[in-house]
Amino acid sequence: MLNKLSNRIVKHPVITLVSWALVTAVILAITLGGVLGDTLFDRLKSDAPTVPGEAQTADDLIKANSSGVDFSETIFILTEGIIPTAQNAEVAKDFTDFKDTLKEQDLEINTPYGVPENILKKTPALSNLISKDSNSTFISLITVVGDNEKDLQANVDKALIETEAFANQVEKDAPESKVLVGGKTSAVETVIGQVESDMKKGDAISLPLALLVLLFVFGGFLAAGLPLIGAGVSIITSLGTLFAMSYFMKIDTSVLNVLTVIGLGLSIDYGLLMLSRFRDALRAHQNERSSVKIALSETMTTAGRTVLFSGITVAAAMLSLVLFEPVLMKSIGIAGTSVVLLAILTSLTLLPALFVLLGNKLINKSPLQKVPLFGKALKAFGDTPPETGFFTKFVTRVQKRPIVFGVTSTLLLVIMGASIVNLNISSIASDKIPATSEVGQLFTTLADEFPAVSEGTATVVIKNASRETIKTYRNEIQNFAGVTTITTNPDSKVATINFTVPKADAKKDVIALRDFRDTQGATDTVFITGETARDLDYVNSLEKTAPLVAIIVMFVTGLLLFLMTGSALIPLKAIFLSVLSLGASIGVLTWGFQEGYLSGILGFDPASISGIDPLILALVLVFGFGLAMDYEMFLISRIKEKHAQGLSTNEAVKTGIQASGRIITSAALMMVLVFVGFAFGEILMVKMMGVALAVAIIIDATLVRVVLLPAIMTIMGDKIWWAPKWMKKIHDKIGVEH
Repeated sequence: MLNKLSNRIVKHPVITLVSWALVTAVILAITLGGVLGDTLFDRLKSDAPTVPGEAQTADDLIKANSSGVDFSETIFILTEGIIPTAQNAEVAKDFTDFKDTLKEQDLEINTPYGVPENILKKTPALSNLISKDSNSTFISLITVVGDNEKDLQANVDKALIETEAFANQVEKDAPESKVLVGGKTSAVETVIGQVESDMKKGDAISLPLALLVLLFVFGGFLAAGLPLIGAGVSIITSLGTLFAMSYFMKIDTSVLNVLTVIGLGLSIDYGLLMLSRFRDALRAHQNERSSVKIALSETMTTAGRTVLFSGITVAAAMLSLVLFEPVLMKSIGIAGTSVVLLAILTSLTLLPALFVLLGNKLINKSPLQKVPLFGKALKAFGDTPPETGFFTKFVTRVQKRPIVFGVTSTLLLVIMGASIVNLNISSIASDKIPATSEVGQLFTTLADEFPAVSEGTATVVIKNASRETIKTYRNEIQNFAGVTTITTNPDSKVATINFTVPKADAKKDVIALRDFRDTQGATDTVFITGETARDLDYVNSLEKTAPLVAIIVMFVTGLLLFLMTGSALIPLKAIFLSVLSLGASIGVLTWGFQEGYLSGILGFDPASISGIDPLILALVLVFGFGLAMDYEMFLISRIKEKHAQGLSTNEAVKTGIQASGRIITSAALMMVLVFVGFAFGEILMVKMMGVALAVAIIIDATLVRVVLLPAIMTIMGDKIWWAPKWMKKIHDKIGVEH
């Protein structure tokens, strides 16, 4: 199949190239140019992920019993530097004018400003809006409603315009004051804007560094630019998939970050492998008549097959995310799968077309090679390795003491992963908001100084409630430590009890209340909701599905490795090594973020981290596992080639790692540069993903591929190729030989 594809590309390279150019231009115009109206960024959302469960049931009951008002949003106005009970004539007029403006929109403001102190003390709903830490800091609330989501958004936009104008006027009339405005809409706009900024920042850091590495690998700008062209095309075309998806499901901003990181990293990875193999083959056949055709055919049937198999592995891993309940995970699974498939497609069609058109120019000496220092560096880091070198010498040492190296490396990985025992899984939406933004500062202050409106608030929803039932749950809630407010809506049809506890205790108290409810036998009439309850349902849903996803990913990976090698033990070895490296990377993630040791380097407040988001864990496990298999297939395919040529297993391992070590190291280095570039963005979840995947790649390309893999294969020797007879028969029929 790949050989036929190679022949077609050799015959029609220009048509292939023009086709890709047209498709890319059209998708770019639609997704970012807005020729159909909305751009992709206009269609992105940023909501807390939800799943079917107890909290969702409770929220639906509240909506159904809310007098026909199904949609609402609160706008917060944080005022600092003004004492609400002290009269300032100009500020008082600003508030009066603002109230009149809101009335014209059928809105009201709930504020402690201008309310006499004796009344404030008797009115918790107002006194709770004044900071306990400072009597000159208070918040005002505006609740905006709508008949549907579109109507609500229009009303919120109008209210925000007036509120921003009011805030500016207050700051003008009281220069010592500071007024911050925000809500869900502002948070979404902030996150989306930051996503755009982080993408540009990540690209600005990673792409120049990646180009520099490619220059050292290939010795010239012409060859170095090809993997980046493939990356750009695969990312842009995958945006088309994301744009189309936005008409069928909500697409969170996180999906775009994931798509960009995966597309950039994998495309460069595959492009590097394809180009290196083509250059090797072209050098070997450059004096022959059809050198380009022969070189491309060899490239497609070796590196191309490896790209196809490793890409299918990563795509299968990404697609497994659709098995999770949250729409967010499903959308990441579909988008991630599309960008992986497009990375494969560009590597097997677009890049080969460029290879054919450029031909021997890709191996001609570049003027850069005449630069003294660059020329020496190229010999050390270029894509043409000597028969013996660093990797040969290092692997020889490992093979002399395989047990020592194997045990030491395993212990080191276990130590790196030790912090995983302290892992706290949590998904709180405010973690996504950049702490340095205005909205981020507002929500941080709300959480710290206004517990009545913080994320520690929970709601008990009771169907067909009696006074006795309401009293029972109020009494139980009062036993919780740190309860600040309890308010009851004793509706006989659907009663609600809202209560606020310290954020640190919220998870424990919600679980305790649900356990209490279960002992009362009221699982079908009493439900607990709120931010923490939704978070618990979300995490529980992911934990429930995760084992199935892990089994599917490991099975598909093992099957593909078996089809490549014919061995039953190599897939088991690969899975074992991946579990070790991913465990170590999650341990580093926990140590660096949850325990705060990377806060100084990456510029985040460790106190703002409530735990490691399950989305990040899922991506690290799925994508990290896929990448680990990527390098496994790159390396094993070379070792298998050498072994098929008659070398012993030990010699095949040594020469295979020497032949592919530079390329794997270069590919890993560029992947790390991509991930590190995104680790310095402002979105906390993107930081986590960047760091975790960078660590996973570093571990996999060093300890795993250069130490543990040769140690294990040396210990097992020729037994590593073993498989039972029935599996050998299957491989003989459908297996893939190099």
